[in-house]
Amino acid sequence: MVKHPNLIFIPSSPSPYKILIRLIVCVLVGMIASVSLAMPAFYWIMSLFSNLSFNSFRSRLIIGQVFVSLGGFIFAPLIYWRYATKGKSPFFSNYKNLNIKNFVIVLSLMLVSMVINSWFIKWNADLKLPSWLSSFEAWAKQQEDARQQIIDIITNFNSLGSFLIGIVVIGIIPAFGEEILFRGIIQNIICSIKKNMSFSIVITAFVFSAIHVQFYGFIPRFLLGILFGYIYWYTNNLIYPIFAHFVHNSLVVTMLFLKQKSIVQYDINENEAAPIPLTLLCCFIVVFLIHILKAKKNLLVSNESDHSRI
Repeated sequence: MVKHPNLIFIPSSPSPYKILIRLIVCVLVGMIASVSLAMPAFYWIMSLFSNLSFNSFRSRLIIGQVFVSLGGFIFAPLIYWRYATKGKSPFFSNYKNLNIKNFVIVLSLMLVSMVINSWFIKWNADLKLPSWLSSFEAWAKQQEDARQQIIDIITNFNSLGSFLIGIVVIGIIPAFGEEILFRGIIQNIICSIKKNMSFSIVITAFVFSAIHVQFYGFIPRFLLGILFGYIYWYTNNLIYPIFAHFVHNSLVVTMLFLKQKSIVQYDINENEAAPIPLTLLCCFIVVFLIHILKAKKNLLVSNESDHSRI
């Protein structure tokens, strides 16, 4: 087994390329199996709660989303990873090293980065492609509209209960699943191939954004993926990017719920860019917070190096 700095163990055999290919196959099989199980599960749940009123189509979408996320992004990768590493690469073995300061830093990072990302969200949403890419642009807009319709249905909260379900389906499950798969496994595999963490973070973020099939949201999601990757690198703990992912998704869900209940007037779907002075201030805060995480990581590495000499 070969250990790379700040990462979990990667098997030296088979090759990382074979591990990556087998992982992709495993994820696809997990997603297909999950979709196959989603509908029987839907009717079973309906039979258990037949006395309650459900929006049938919305319920199907939610259950389908849950099954695909659990099967394709959590269970399938974890089962394969345990098999590939013979159980020697647990993701959460260093949970005892968690500390409240890092959680506060990560929370602050997500809050201020959302302000900065508002500019990229607006720019990407308003992007006009050249005429020779008109066919791709039409396809991208069609995919975007279809995806947005699904999101609008899932995030149509008519009660506090539906809002809490939204937090679980959009906030908690994707945070665990996507971070385990992308940052926990894929980023580590790419690093074992290229021996360059920054390159691994960028490539993983690209794949993470592309897999959502939303061209007009690609750049802001790509930048979020980079931020999650560096949070993982500097903290050496997958819990922190999971927390960051959860905070981001849950804040979006919460703002949608508050707007629907007329508690706030701000509509997060309007893609408005934050004021320039506030954005510049947030840029400074992001750099400062990243520097703190990096300094803490360098101190930890230095201390481990000193101990190894004793």
